[in-house]
Amino acid sequence: MTSAERSRRRPAVVPLALVLVGMFAAGAAVGWWAAVHYHPRYAPDVVVTGADAPAAGEGTALLTPDVRGLTAAAAKQVLADAGLAAVAVRTSEQPSVAPEGTVVAQEPAAGAPIGDAVTLAVATPAKVPEVVGEDVRAAVRALQALGATVEVRRTYRPGSPIDAVLAVDPGEGATAPTHVTLTVAGPPATAYLADLPVGNSGCGSAAVVVAGLPYGHGLRCPAGAGFVDVLYVLDGHALRFDAVVGQPDAESAGRVARFSVIADGREIAAGTVRAGQTRALSLDVADVARLAIRVRAESGPTGGSLVFGDARFSAGAAAIAALRAGA
Repeated sequence: MTSAERSRRRPAVVPLALVLVGMFAAGAAVGWWAAVHYHPRYAPDVVVTGADAPAAGEGTALLTPDVRGLTAAAAKQVLADAGLAAVAVRTSEQPSVAPEGTVVAQEPAAGAPIGDAVTLAVATPAKVPEVVGEDVRAAVRALQALGATVEVRRTYRPGSPIDAVLAVDPGEGATAPTHVTLTVAGPPATAYLADLPVGNSGCGSAAVVVAGLPYGHGLRCPAGAGFVDVLYVLDGHALRFDAVVGQPDAESAGRVARFSVIADGREIAAGTVRAGQTRALSLDVADVARLAIRVRAESGPTGGSLVFGDARFSAGAAAIAALRAGA
């Protein structure tokens, strides 16, 4: 083989190296371009931190736990366990229906920020206060201050102011229980005589005007030469009988009418009325079994009538219901 032939067969080493160098440089250029266009040249340092827990007593308010219902000793232990061992604890006695020795009130109240001291009110035995004759609202407040629940029962008692306490159970001075009952004066229940049956007496209900005043529940009885009686069976249910007696304004003047009210055979009211006059009746009929009303003409023209305006029996609600039922 000639030298010329050997020269033609030698591999082209130098051109290949140049190609490789060129490819590397091109790759580096492409990488630099991509880094510039798709990634920031730098990123800030990120530091993650957490808030430091405040030291005890720095910027925090300790709240008062609820210790009501505990004994004084147990309450003090709860306060100490809540980190309040250094807080002064004072106690005072308070009459209450709660078990003796238990905490019934506290200052500061439960959930309030703690102060320099905590005051605990500890239960001592309570007595039923003197409340008979007092207004029911004041009586209820006095009993509730002891921790008692109060039941109010109303009844009608003639002459007693509405809402006055008539009785307390247990009685005044007794050891106060958790539940106390007050009997309180209430308004009366009423039954109008005009709404009750009167048999064949000739009397009946009527809305009339007497001496210029209207009465929607009038008992109207004929006032003739003879007596007209109307009888009511009370059986002790009624306490009061009230009415305004007079002659209807629509009737002719000049007549004088007489009336009487008889309780168990005893006359308890009587009188005469002329046209334009009235007589107000307010009678005690407690324990009366039979009540009769008697009417007749005293003088003047006959054929008139006498009216008992808004005549009514009053008593407690149960008694009036029994009166209506027995009528």
